Amino acid sequence: MLFEWLLGSWLLMLDWLIRLAALFWIPSRTTPGAARSWLLLVGFVPLLGLPLYLLFGHPWLSRQRVQRQAEASQVIREEQALQPPLRWTPAPDTATAEIVPLIERQGDFMPIHGNAVDLLNNYDASLQALIEDIDQARERVHLLYYLMFDDAVGEAIVQALQRAAARGVHCR
Repeated sequence: MLFEWLLGSWLLMLDWLIRLAALFWIPSRTTPGAARSWLLLVGFVPLLGLPLYLLFGHPWLSRQRVQRQAEASQVIREEQALQPPLRWTPAPDTATAEIVPLIERQGDFMPIHGNAVDLLNNYDASLQALIEDIDQARERVHLLYYLMFDDAVGEAIVQALQRAAARGVHCR
């Protein structure tokens, strides 16, 4: 009886320790959407959710890979520091002024003149803006998407790329 009580108490403490640790660990290492999903799984089934998160939820990179990325990022930042006239600074007290530091921190590249950031909160308007940008391109268009469906939206983007390629724009 005492053994069962001790085992049950130990499992209950482990259960809650995993849940509390997950609240601090998971959000700092994953995107907000993924963190929400992993926290729900670990919160409801901690003894199953933790091993699943450790296997699939967090990208494990070797120290060598992390070090190489840090060195490359440092070189990028140092080279850009030597070219202050190229830096574009958005107007203060705007949404763009708040977003630009995040973009720079995530990608290590400073914003330069000739580029702009538009925050579009309407799906249809964002697609229309993408197509208009492709239609206005003069030299090149580089798109990177994780998924692109064979539907009306995908077809509209492909047609815009075909129009650009016909004008001699390098598309990829």
